[in-house]
Amino acid sequence: MPKGLLKSWVGREGSEVGIHYVDLSTGAVRFEKGREACFAITNYIYVPERINGERDDALEDWFSVDENGLAVFSQQAAAGTLGSFTNEKLISQAIRACIALGNRSAYSMFMAISATEAADRSPHEFAVANILRSCSQKFRAFSAWDFRVLYDLPVPLLISERPFLDFTPRGQDMVVMALGPRAILMGTPSGDPKRPQMSLGVCPATPEHSRVAIMHNFATKEMARQWVVASSRSELEAMLPQLTPEKVLERRKTDRVIVGTASGSRP
Repeated sequence: MPKGLLKSWVGREGSEVGIHYVDLSTGAVRFEKGREACFAITNYIYVPERINGERDDALEDWFSVDENGLAVFSQQAAAGTLGSFTNEKLISQAIRACIALGNRSAYSMFMAISATEAADRSPHEFAVANILRSCSQKFRAFSAWDFRVLYDLPVPLLISERPFLDFTPRGQDMVVMALGPRAILMGTPSGDPKRPQMSLGVCPATPEHSRVAIMHNFATKEMARQWVVASSRSELEAMLPQLTPEKVLERRKTDRVIVGTASGSRP
């Protein structure tokens, strides 16, 4: 999870500045002082070691290449100044980084490895190839969609280690990702099938967008496996009955991973 994204949820506990989150391993509300979000740092299990014992960061670098655009994009979205953001390269990076975050969590990688039975290579290699293929397919699928950033939402947003929410497998052509407590990126298919590239619009939210925010928050709680962040302790305390370790375990039992047979590459 990029730290630059979580900084938009920095709040206060008395005189201290920090981030409120629920640790899903215990179901407890915690407050981490500062802006570093160390609780969100994971020793990614998709980062193997070389023969000499050093980390092989090639895949981590592949995931991280677009994060600069996402950091700038999310900060301006949270501040409500994205309307003046015209850097096409950073916009493209930001949206690609959002899509990649749908596959990047250590939990997703663990699930892919657990579901893998590959005869010709290690489960780790096969799972990595499957995740790269999945990312590439999604990049292509969403490359001509309409994306909108809605800001000043009437409902505060949550975020977890799996921030990109794809509703297409549920029969609804929409993807969403929180960019701040009151700003969300929403993508839907283009109304112009002949247009070859994505579009981005920025607009203030209306009361009708409460439904999108509520749907996002419900899915965030359902998909989270490690932690959930909100902008205040009271928000998290209100949802603790839905985030007990027992309920998270029950959700884990329903998790599925689609494992492909060919690797993909960043288009």
